[in-house]
Amino acid sequence: MTGTIENKTYNQDTTIIADFVKMEHSDGGNYAMLNFVKWANLVSDKNKEPLLQLIMKAGAGVGIPKTNTTIMGNHRDDRYHVSGYIVGIESGLRYSFWKYAFVSGTFKGVYANYNHFLIAGGYGSQKWFSAQLIYMLGLQFPL
Repeated sequence: MTGTIENKTYNQDTTIIADFVKMEHSDGGNYAMLNFVKWANLVSDKNKEPLLQLIMKAGAGVGIPKTNTTIMGNHRDDRYHVSGYIVGIESGLRYSFWKYAFVSGTFKGVYANYNHFLIAGGYGSQKWFSAQLIYMLGLQFPL
């Protein structure tokens, strides 16, 4: 643990117990991303309409958690707050059928650097990676 709590500096390996600190991003590690997306047609039907496509995405954005903490008895149940940045990539396949229906499956990997989230008595920082498998069944209609 590294930091300052109640004017006491910490910079050592520390066993953290529940009475000392409790922390959660209670409504998720929320983030909003702007992505660049590329579709590559792998298989088309006789009318040249895509049947199977490769989906590739890369993007970045902001982390917006709602963090609840209790540190040494000081509690803070906070608001949503822009707390850092996110970068990620995603790739997978999309299969179209019945003209407007599709099913897709992608894998998404994200690096998050929450370098300024609100905690009891100040701010905290946290870095993490996440991996997601995303499956979707949908309908797409031309406008």
